Formats: sequence, C-alpha cells, structure tokens
Amino acid sequence: MADLDTPVSSLPSRPLEMEQALAQLEDSGRFEAIIHSERTIEIEKQFVYVYDLVFITEGSVSAVVYIEDDETWYRVFKEDRSDTELTDAYDAAREIRDEESLFERHSLTIEEAVFTEDTPSKKETSGYEKGDSFECPVCGDTHTVKFEEDELMKDHSTDVSQLYVECPEARNDELIIEFQARTPS
Repeated sequence: MADLDTPVSSLPSRPLEMEQALAQLEDSGRFEAIIHSERTIEIEKQFVYVYDLVFITEGSVSAVVYIEDDETWYRVFKEDRSDTELTDAYDAAREIRDEESLFERHSLTIEEAVFTEDTPSKKETSGYEKGDSFECPVCGDTHTVKFEEDELMKDHSTDVSQLYVECPEARNDELIIEFQARTPS
C-alpha cells in the first residue's frame, strides 16, 4: 500500500505549472521521461497545474503526488527501473487518490514512455517513412512503419497525421513514431 511518509523536498510546496515547471525538470537532464496524469490537472487563469507525476530516470521509477492540505509533494512509489513495471507507479498514485482512471491514457511500459518522450513532432522529423522497417524499443521486434492521414485535417494548419507501427506491447497496440507527420508527396 502506498503511503504519505516520504515528502519530496526538491519540489516546491505547490502544484507544478505544466509548461514551465515541467520543462525545467525535463531540461535538468535527470529524467528520461516525466509523465503527468491528465485526470488531476487544474486550469487556473492561463496556467495548467499538475498534481500527480511519474519520473523515469536511468535507474529508477518514482511516483509523486501533491497533497494540497499539507502543501507538500510525497513520493508514493520508488523502485529500481529494472525491477518494476510502469503500471506499479500508476497504481500507487491511483491508490492515494482513490481514482482508478489516473494515467489511463499513458504508456504501459517504461520503454514506451521513454520512446514517447522523445517522439518528434511538428517541424522535427523522425527520419522514417511509410514502409520503412522499425526496430521497436518496446517489444524488440521489427515492425513496418505505417502512415495515418486525417483526411479532414490534412490541408489544415493543425495536421494530425502520424507515422506509427503496430506493437502488441504498446497502449492500443500502436506506437506513434512521429506526430503531425507530413503528408507524403
């Protein structure tokens, strides 16, 4: 059972502002991926705050939650990366919040979360094209890259086309390689 015995003094005594605070944590180079739950986001004026996070480093996986009454972040899960499942960290936060839907749209494996964190979007490119072979970091198999184009949005400035592979170990059996992939000529 997760508990609130371990305060995290390196985080401020307030929820984290999603854009700036999470970007600062990511820029520190300490984390391979930072995952926030979409269920405990608060929008206040022009800021978006997060209350539940999972940190993936080279050596460990940790889950932290912000408790407003205490004005404190608590570590509710920490395990060696090689000895844990990402869903164990999600479950610890779910237990504290008594909310089963936390992190329900996020990666199921550590490998998928780390890969997703580095997925190119917009002007960057993954270097892959439809039909290429892709060595999957999630399951270890080779997959064929597919291109999904949104017919309604392909000529709009908000193109939602994507390059992906079918991977049985990824959420919904698909691993996105590149968001907003450009429509092949």
